[in-house]
Amino acid sequence: MGYNFKKLVFAILGASSGLAALALLIIFLTVDLDAQDPEAEPLVVALAIIFGIASLILWTAKKHYGEKAAFYEQAKKKYPDDPWRQRESWASNEIIEWYPSQQIGLFFAYAVVLFVGGIITYFNINDTLLTYSTITWKTLLPIGVPLLLLPWAAKRGFLLLKRGPFKVQLADMPSTVGEPISGTITLNDGGVRLPEKLTVQLLCRKVRTHHNSSSNDKVTNRAEEDALWSEKTKLPISQPDADRNVTISFRFTPPDDLPPADVQSSSTPRIAWMLRLRDIYNKRMYDYAVELPVFEE
Repeated sequence: MGYNFKKLVFAILGASSGLAALALLIIFLTVDLDAQDPEAEPLVVALAIIFGIASLILWTAKKHYGEKAAFYEQAKKKYPDDPWRQRESWASNEIIEWYPSQQIGLFFAYAVVLFVGGIITYFNINDTLLTYSTITWKTLLPIGVPLLLLPWAAKRGFLLLKRGPFKVQLADMPSTVGEPISGTITLNDGGVRLPEKLTVQLLCRKVRTHHNSSSNDKVTNRAEEDALWSEKTKLPISQPDADRNVTISFRFTPPDDLPPADVQSSSTPRIAWMLRLRDIYNKRMYDYAVELPVFEE
């Protein structure tokens, strides 16, 4: 699915959830639910809160995919021959990589689905509201597990959302293998205290390219061959600025007997030079990695 399509889907779902929350709120304010069913009022309030939270999450996803769609549309105008891989403007030695939005959405979707499912399941299997006399492991399980997972999932998701894109600014664009590769990495700390050092890695590897016709004919790097060369080191990070952005300065000097980057090639496998930053929040699940257009033949 393209980003514009995802934007539309999340907009529709977000609007639907918001309208459902508004309708439930109106019912709660205008209808005497206690007179009709004493158990209805807590259920209406709970569902209104759930749909309200879901609406905020879905609209956040819609905004994110809208930004990504605009980003790649701009890149397509600059680089019509290969828009998917050109990150912003290599002419200014800057490469931008977005955070993995699918995994972020998974955290929220997992928590919301479990939470909604737990609420519905609980009210389906219990004729009365939860009281001290009705508390058993069977009544607590459907709603207790989602409630425990929701804060964890929400914290992970919001931390990722607050960081924004990962930017690499090269000090200079090396032209031959063996020249130093140096520059700075900029990212947002999400308002969370970071360690003093993060692991940065430069590697030369073979990658296979796969055409994905369902995503606007974009090409994504999937299967990774053995790395031809790799070097990684822990580097200090700066203090966050007013916008919570931090920077990391790096410098690598690769050996001069490695092949140059084969960025534009349609052959598979091809040679790629990658700069990777290890994500501290989710360990190996959320590596930042950008392809560098260095040593291009």
